[in-house]
Amino acid sequence: MKIEEIKRLQDQFTKELAGVSQDLKLEIQQKQKAEIRQKYSKPMAEAQMELKSEADRIESEIVRLSDPVSALTQASFSQASREVSPGDMAMVSIIGNLPKEALKALVGHPVNPVVRLAALGRSHSLDDFDLKADILSGVQLPEADIKHLRNQAVEIYQTVLSGASLKPGGMLPDEKMTIGRQIQAHSSKI
Repeated sequence: MKIEEIKRLQDQFTKELAGVSQDLKLEIQQKQKAEIRQKYSKPMAEAQMELKSEADRIESEIVRLSDPVSALTQASFSQASREVSPGDMAMVSIIGNLPKEALKALVGHPVNPVVRLAALGRSHSLDDFDLKADILSGVQLPEADIKHLRNQAVEIYQTVLSGASLKPGGMLPDEKMTIGRQIQAHSSKI
């Protein structure tokens, strides 16, 4: 009888002790988790805020520069010592119609800010985040391509100003035929 009682008490003791150990283990785990959470929550929140702030800044910049003529005007104000030519202005319209593959070719060598801003606006309209990031880091283009693009720009600029229709397959769609008037309207501000 005594042996059974002792065994029963021992089993109960072991069971209660295991329960206490489990409770203590859970309590310690919860405490450690709380300490880890507290340790990292502030830096993580700060990093997330910085990331959001940077993303907002980039998106705001993209939206601000998404209008080619507006972007061109802003570029000229920030480059007061540099005269923006009619060729540059028409080049904005050319770049504004490039497909994604052609726009990716703008990464190569440093170019003027007009090309950079126009490409940024075009990448915004294509809604290509990776392309935006590449362009924000610095659009680049080989010098020979700049010369070719500038020549095309001047030719289209003169065609549009003359009021003539562009030949089929030209880089400017019909709705862009007002670029000549836009150039004239903004040239006095630049």
